Amino acid sequence: MNSPKSGFFAQILQFETGSQVSRDVNRLEILDQVRINGVLGRLLRSPPEDSSSIKVFAVVPKNTEPTDLEKEVLALNSKRQSSSSSSLQFEVLAVPPTADQLKAAANTIFLKAKDLFPTSTAWPNLDSEQVLPRIQKLLQDPFLFQQGVIGLCTAVTFLYHIFELKPIETVKFAQDLYIHGHSTLGKMDVRPLKDLLNADYQSIFLIKGMREAPPQADWMIMCSVCSSETWWTHIAGPPSDYNPDVDASTSEMAGWYTNTGFFTTVEYVSYWITDPSVETMQALVKTDNNAIALWIKPKLLRSLYPWVLTTPILDTDTHMIAMTSTPVIDKAMNKIEFMLWTWGENPKLLKEELDFVRDCILGTIVATI
Repeated sequence: MNSPKSGFFAQILQFETGSQVSRDVNRLEILDQVRINGVLGRLLRSPPEDSSSIKVFAVVPKNTEPTDLEKEVLALNSKRQSSSSSSLQFEVLAVPPTADQLKAAANTIFLKAKDLFPTSTAWPNLDSEQVLPRIQKLLQDPFLFQQGVIGLCTAVTFLYHIFELKPIETVKFAQDLYIHGHSTLGKMDVRPLKDLLNADYQSIFLIKGMREAPPQADWMIMCSVCSSETWWTHIAGPPSDYNPDVDASTSEMAGWYTNTGFFTTVEYVSYWITDPSVETMQALVKTDNNAIALWIKPKLLRSLYPWVLTTPILDTDTHMIAMTSTPVIDKAMNKIEFMLWTWGENPKLLKEELDFVRDCILGTIVATI
């Protein structure tokens, strides 16, 4: 699954000229990087069985030793053109393509997207050209998963972990969920309620001008997990007024890890009454084969996100984050530091007072493959 991210396919309009790499993005006003990369990635994995083609331009400088990227282009060029059903056509150029050539290639890709991204009858109000490329983006960068304004930090943290630990299975789950309206994540059967399937994303977020709307794919996946699995799901009004006030308990979230069948052990411990001990914190060892979720008071994030201290709703609310590194603890100095993930951003390093962190942790989930 690494090929769509490697070489010149990482950016379809990126060209190699000797040792210099230049982008022609600014020369192409109609370019939508996510959309084009999504189409190309899908074409490379499973080219349609038709005779139409997309012309892809590559640059091979004269009188120079080909770079690894150029060798990749030439190899793919030979491989693809040897197939009569190829939907990609490569043209090796000595100079970067002209603006007209770029526009022609992009227009062809946009047209092809209509065939590659069929509208889902299961989700009539979602845009396939937004959903499917976004799923591929989450495969490449799971940390981008975004809950937006929806109170679904449990679902988004769970899905961040699943994309990290079981990427291929999770992408297939998300694609099938969009196309068919139901899917399985490992052994967990996900069947969204009809009101969710028919919810009008545009009227919920875009028409009403709601800030920080989650991307369509993220919204679809996390709401589906809750709509299928949790008893604590609130759907208010008709589909056009679907209320994004959806929630799931921490214990329910722990059940999701178990229900997938991906994990050999899932341990949920509540610290609602008693703070976790220093020894408990030291036992939270992050590995490549486990997921650690922390149920917290939002003020824990005060040094990274100062606005949590001035947001009224967060005074009484709680939040779920992913711990992405083993904590480093200095008991004598009352210090702790560890990496964490939340709110669709790169993991950040938290440095805090140990006692303050212990007071802010309300529960932990450790799921091990």
